[in-house]
Amino acid sequence: MQTKEKLFNRNFVIIVIGIAALYIGYQVTGSVFSVFINSLGNGAAVTGAISLAWTITAVIVRPLAGSLSDAKGTKKIAFLGGILFGAGLFAMIFVTNAYIILVLRIIQACGHACLITASLTAAHKSVPLSRSGEGAFFFNGIPQTASQFVGGNLGVALVGVAGVSYVVGNADYFMVFTVSTLLVVIAVLCNFLQKKDIEAESDSPAAEKKEEVSEEVIGKGISRVIEVSAIVPALIYLFGAIGFQGFQSYVTLFASVNDLGGVGLFFTANGIAQFVMCLFAGKITDKFGNLPILVPSLVLGALSYVYMIAGGTNFFVLGILWGVAAGLLKSPCIAIGMKRCPKGREGKTQGTLNIAFAAGLGLAAFVWGFVIDAFGFSGFFKGSIIMTLATLVFTIIAVKKMKM
Repeated sequence: MQTKEKLFNRNFVIIVIGIAALYIGYQVTGSVFSVFINSLGNGAAVTGAISLAWTITAVIVRPLAGSLSDAKGTKKIAFLGGILFGAGLFAMIFVTNAYIILVLRIIQACGHACLITASLTAAHKSVPLSRSGEGAFFFNGIPQTASQFVGGNLGVALVGVAGVSYVVGNADYFMVFTVSTLLVVIAVLCNFLQKKDIEAESDSPAAEKKEEVSEEVIGKGISRVIEVSAIVPALIYLFGAIGFQGFQSYVTLFASVNDLGGVGLFFTANGIAQFVMCLFAGKITDKFGNLPILVPSLVLGALSYVYMIAGGTNFFVLGILWGVAAGLLKSPCIAIGMKRCPKGREGKTQGTLNIAFAAGLGLAAFVWGFVIDAFGFSGFFKGSIIMTLATLVFTIIAVKKMKM
């Protein structure tokens, strides 16, 4: 009987804490960003346009950050990212002009792209190949859960908390941006507390097989920054995120426009649902493959919008439906990328996947922002259902073809 490869150690725990701090810091601001922009006299389309700028920047920078993480090491790239992301966040306290906010979000996107790609690359290298699914659900799922449960609620709670008297611009959001910045600092520190060289300890046949396909680590042409083997899982996440994850950007606005209370329950239920998924979904992925996780994710993502079209406004129920769907989507895509990744190209793999992670949420916010302004939330919900079901068909065909 083969000994189960070790996943949990000091280094892995530090990585998870760092990624969690980064995700929470992002979500503290993200959970109230549409309301923040609205408070400055702008509509949902402005939020969407700013989100698109973030997306374009991230799509350009994340693969470059992945390649640099392979070449220069994750710590240097994480430090650079932390400086840019943290400075861009803190500067939001003083700014009320939408054009300047746009510039700051582009700076933040550059920093976030470097920091998250370096952090995920470090996590990727620390996980044994045979436990890719379980590892992905812990280093992505746990932080993602924390971001929804802690970050979402904290962001809503911090709006209006007394700032400082000399802040002219956004006193109501002083604590939002300050806390987000401090969490970015924690994420950078966790990168520096990791071992100098991170590699998973593994003697498994799977790991030996992985060594055999690592001849051209640098690559040629576009493969210098893009890992081709990660394109399909990246597309699965991209289409799925556009399909149903856009609601995360507009849930507080939806509650505000419809005069609904209890939006904090959405983030609470969301966090609980995602945490429960993390406890067993990774093991299912490693044992039975990815479709038993990805199919329920997309089905529940569509059902969350069906619930709202039917008149459902209970944010706890909505958070459970949406939370399970969101909690199950990203980690299997990461696991597929990890298992197909040649050794020495971990950063490029995470950079490629991270293009989709950034583009999915950003494009969802952009597209659905215009749809909301033109057709209301009803048009948004119907369009999301169609897109999510189309993604379901693509996913089933693609995963079966990869035999993953």
